[in-house]
Amino acid sequence: MKPCQKWDQLIEQTALELTGATRDYQPEWDAVRYFIGELMFAMRGENKNGDSLLTLKLPIGDGEILRSHYPDIIPGYHMNKQHWNSLLLAGDVPEPVLIEYFTPMILPVFNWIPAVHTLILATIHKSILAI
Repeated sequence: MKPCQKWDQLIEQTALELTGATRDYQPEWDAVRYFIGELMFAMRGENKNGDSLLTLKLPIGDGEILRSHYPDIIPGYHMNKQHWNSLLLAGDVPEPVLIEYFTPMILPVFNWIPAVHTLILATIHKSILAI
């Protein structure tokens, strides 16, 4: 995966600021994946053309709204198109949109985390559930 100087540091910082977030590198995909618990919520990689992508899980409908406003946000590359959306990092999506892109995606991740893990994370950082 080629570096994206404009976005990589911001993506890393924003993703890992989320309570309980971790990352790993998936060599088969040449991608960095971000998790809360065992559930992936974001992936930084490339498409088959070598375009740098950030792919995030969003609530159904939110991705469609973003895609209608920004042509550089597309259905998730090699992911479920209802839940996942990819942002072309060389495109014209403004930085505040990229940062806000992380906020709505955290809710579907919490919906899939077992209740015990959610309570532990909520105790650590109550404000994240108030999003």
